[in-house]
Amino acid sequence: MTLSPQAIAEKGENLYNAKYKAEYEKRYFGQYVAIDIETGQAFVATRSETAIEKAQQAIEGGLFHVIRIGHSGVYHVSHTASANSKSLF
Repeated sequence: MTLSPQAIAEKGENLYNAKYKAEYEKRYFGQYVAIDIETGQAFVATRSETAIEKAQQAIEGGLFHVIRIGHSGVYHVSHTASANSKSLF
């Protein structure tokens, strides 16, 4: 079965909210969880790459959704201008 990235994310978020959110936000805040969307198994690690590696080792060919526990997104992107940086405009 082929799922869109949106469908994988939705299924992963639903599993996380139903099965793991309450406990994981107390125990693992700031860490990462990779959830297999077919089995619902979760793999927690301090780095997203490690969570995915653990998941892939346990479930070959699985479809995983990664969540940063207690945050609205997996990654935070920002830019800070410094006095030494040149303007783009």
